[in-house]
Amino acid sequence: MRRTITLYSGNWQDLSLQDLAEKASEWGYHALELECVADHFVPQRAKQEEGYMAEVTRVLESCELQLAAISCEWAGLLLTQGPTNGWKERAPQHLWGDGNADGIRQRATAELLAAAHAAHRMGVNVLVTACGCPVPVSDFFDTEVFLPQYRAALRSWSELWTPVLEELANLGMRLALLVR
Repeated sequence: MRRTITLYSGNWQDLSLQDLAEKASEWGYHALELECVADHFVPQRAKQEEGYMAEVTRVLESCELQLAAISCEWAGLLLTQGPTNGWKERAPQHLWGDGNADGIRQRATAELLAAAHAAHRMGVNVLVTACGCPVPVSDFFDTEVFLPQYRAALRSWSELWTPVLEELANLGMRLALLVR
């Protein structure tokens, strides 16, 4: 059985999707995991523009590549952690908005759902994202501090992620979660 060797596009934001696809094909990759950055994949365009997903597919197929997964790392991080120091300058503006925590989480949820629906329509059953952990690492070594914070973090995570997880289940999709 041939393994599909996949390149994650998020590390190549300085390249257009076309340029990255050409290089990935030359380098021997079989597929791309498209991060929702630059012009690699834009979930809202997939939701609103009729021919957008066909164009992404055309670019990949012209380079003999498959689409392995859609990745929305920023949306997952912002959903879990909201506005965090130092992220305003790095987070995508369309997700950050005015910096209001509730607005950030609403936009992040909408981005994850749009990406999931687009991936599903494109025949991809994996959505990749990331989340942080609001419990400081130093607290993991102090059981009295750690357990209540950990329980609260799990409750919060469950509340924030339930709409996304339920929709993924409805679509028959899997979530690949990078925990940072």
